Amino acid sequence: MTKSVFIDIKCPLCDGINYKILYKSTLVKKDFSPNALAEHFKNSLSDYSKHGQIVKCSNCLVVYVNPVENLNTYLKAYQDVVDNEYLETEKFRKILSQKHLTYLQKYKKRGLILDVGCFAGFFLELAQSNKWNIYGIEPSNWAGSY
Repeated sequence: MTKSVFIDIKCPLCDGINYKILYKSTLVKKDFSPNALAEHFKNSLSDYSKHGQIVKCSNCLVVYVNPVENLNTYLKAYQDVVDNEYLETEKFRKILSQKHLTYLQKYKKRGLILDVGCFAGFFLELAQSNKWNIYGIEPSNWAGSY
């Protein structure tokens, strides 16, 4: 992979720089073409076999992905995502969203909700119908306009 796609990071827990590679990345160069990136960001993604390099910190033993993706490269790809399959599964996504909301309401009945990465807003729609004040942030132009 090119350095413009990845950035080396320190351990997110202790700021250590030494680590042991547990699993090598399964990503290949073609996974970073604009079309491939947009496909990977779909919410109805079915290929979970792809992952970056997984490492273990030599200092605190936390396991994390390193290097990580360059945010600017990924943000552009995520903005271009179109996922019509997501809309076809709306009924099931709302059932799952209801389970999440029911769990949340064990701790707080109403208030403000900020859904970061709200995609088409199914969870927010449900929360609003249950008297929550809702806010959502979504980088996908397609999903945000939906």
